[in-house]
Amino acid sequence: MLGNSISTTQAKVFFLTFMCMVAAHASREAWYMIKPDLQLYMGFDSTYLGAIDTTFLFLYSLGYYSSGILADKFKPTNILAIGMSIGMISFWIISILGIFQSTEKLFYLMLWAIEGPAQGCILTTSAAVMGNWFPSSIRGKIMGVWGSNASVGNIFGEWIAAFVLETMHLPWQAVMLIVATFLGCAGISTRLGIEDKPHHSNLDPLRPKPPSLSFIAAWREQGVLLCALCYGCVKLLNYGFLMWLPFYLQNSYGMSFTKIGFLATLYDIGAITGSVMAGFLSDKFRFRSAVVEIMLILSIPAVMMFRVVDSELLWFFYILSPCAGYMIGGSANIISTAISADLSIDNTTKESRATIIGIINGTGSLGAASGQIFIGWLQTFSWSYVFLFLVAVAAFAAVTMLPIVYQEWQKRKTE
Repeated sequence: MLGNSISTTQAKVFFLTFMCMVAAHASREAWYMIKPDLQLYMGFDSTYLGAIDTTFLFLYSLGYYSSGILADKFKPTNILAIGMSIGMISFWIISILGIFQSTEKLFYLMLWAIEGPAQGCILTTSAAVMGNWFPSSIRGKIMGVWGSNASVGNIFGEWIAAFVLETMHLPWQAVMLIVATFLGCAGISTRLGIEDKPHHSNLDPLRPKPPSLSFIAAWREQGVLLCALCYGCVKLLNYGFLMWLPFYLQNSYGMSFTKIGFLATLYDIGAITGSVMAGFLSDKFRFRSAVVEIMLILSIPAVMMFRVVDSELLWFFYILSPCAGYMIGGSANIISTAISADLSIDNTTKESRATIIGIINGTGSLGAASGQIFIGWLQTFSWSYVFLFLVAVAAFAAVTMLPIVYQEWQKRKTE
């Protein structure tokens, strides 16, 4: 399989950690999908819902940083199960508050503040476990497929919300109860079902094992800061499309909920395809950063095209959406998984793997959080300003990846 033999245990590790990520993204996408009901039945305005999203994303990024440090000191699967269980309970309480029609805004904000660090541990610990079980020779292929979990989770969350609300005609609280239970069950199943690493690992070359890096020292490792900045920009782009594209299409073109949902699904399908293809190509050419660099450069015209489409060419969005997903979502998945795992191996030992992965992904979430605030402010003036900002962000991401491309090229020349 994928050029190398994959054991049953590795397949189990892949599946269970994949489902943890699917559950996390499904829960967040379901929340985005029920926002109209929250406005209609709970009286929550867009400003308040935006404050919830911002609070979540900032604390989510802190969860990445802290869970990376904790996962290098304790069992990653323990941290994973605890975080996902807390996330499940938080969502249950939100559902119960909704059932009793409680509109106390502070409660919901506090529960989402708890949800941030609880979910922030999921990718850091899952990616660290995956890095322990799969060698660098096939990491691009494996992580390219595994990294599609975000898009699969988004699609799953959209389907759950649509089925429960439109087919079953149940209230939004039922959606939250379902995704909450899925979240907790995935985390507990992973804790009980797999080990953090092989007992006798020879996945990567043997090397001396210095003490684990401190959080500050990890930032100074080669490529870590640049990769973190790049991912901050790419995740800002990705979340900008996920959070604001439906709003843009509805307000600027009057698109129906069904069409917007279909375009969101196309974006995620593009991201899945981009993640898988980038993973295969990066292993084939053994030049991961160059593959991502090309995708980032191509994302610039894709972003620009979203603004120039007029109302007579709405069909063009059905082409643009998967293309943007391929370039932006695909590159985001590879940076957050395969490239961050490679950097954690190249720079230090496995004892600091989760810390470096946490730094890169935490910075990504900080970029996404701050970006949504800025986009929300810019769109009050003009959507043209929003897309100019997104183009600038895409260009900066491509620039910050260039030194990593050069470093990888120099490394290849010496091999």
